[in-house]
Amino acid sequence: MPARTRHETLAALRAQLAPPPTDRAAVGLDGFVSRTGNIHEISLITGEVHEILPGGPGEAGAIGFATALLANRMGADPRPALWANSRTAQREIGRPYAPGLAQAGIDPARLMLVTTRNDKDLLWALEEALRSAAFAAIAALAGDVPFTPSRRLSLAAASSGTALFLLRPAGTTEASAASTRWRITQRPGLPNPFDARTLGRSAWQIERLRARNGPPQIWEVRQDDTQDPLDLAARSGHRAVDQTRRAAG
Repeated sequence: MPARTRHETLAALRAQLAPPPTDRAAVGLDGFVSRTGNIHEISLITGEVHEILPGGPGEAGAIGFATALLANRMGADPRPALWANSRTAQREIGRPYAPGLAQAGIDPARLMLVTTRNDKDLLWALEEALRSAAFAAIAALAGDVPFTPSRRLSLAAASSGTALFLLRPAGTTEASAASTRWRITQRPGLPNPFDARTLGRSAWQIERLRARNGPPQIWEVRQDDTQDPLDLAARSGHRAVDQTRRAAG
């Protein structure tokens, strides 16, 4: 049997997938509270592209925000999620860390990782992934995203109902077809009340810089002190966490 071409392989995979849901859904933050503003107003809609910027070079808040959004979506949708980046981004930032993902409420077994040679290949992979409707949500670290490719991503997201959380470099100002643009600034973390030996609770300033359905706004948020991280992880369906909780109980 002759080998399949790339397009034949993609067509065969699409044929195996169930039709994507047509209803849009809101994606928010689980396990966080806000000192300024209503936490539920931080709402990103599926079927759209959302740009997320760090407050400054090297800050990790934007990645934490995207991870929290993925966890929220994966808790509501049984499909896997996708995390994609170029080799350059992987060298600078690294790959998602499985124990950290579990603590954020993501089952690493349901997260597909893709690394491309460059940003051009990354944008192609993202468009194909969006059109496939195979994923609950997609997050990606991208550098150069001209307006025309961003428009293609927006159309692909709308066609499948899949949300794309597109992490961009700090200070990005160029025009984009994304529905929203957010800036996440890291704040000093708080001690973990459940285990002082682990990483502290995340705290961020979240700025909605622009959106089609809302004005610019700022929230000061932190992880909820009353929420055990294992509760979020267990709700994600992570078997290892479920076993840990049963053993502890």
